Amino acid sequence: MDANFFEESLETGIGMIVRDEAGSFITSLTKLHQGLMTVDEWEVCGVVEVIKWMRELGFSHVIIEVDAKRACKPFN
Repeated sequence: MDANFFEESLETGIGMIVRDEAGSFITSLTKLHQGLMTVDEWEVCGVVEVIKWMRELGFSHVIIEVDAKRACKPFN
């Protein structure tokens, strides 16, 4: 999961990729949010979105990779 910020359009986006245990691609999803958030806010929101999406897909055991250590702290 990774977050991105589009200041010119006042949008924040996240991208998520699902891979199997061998690292092969399964599916992906992107989401846009109107309005800007701080990096920390959107990274945490992104992790929550990943968890929701994994539940929708029926996954119960997942590893979520992010590049923002502070985004992971609330979940560990």
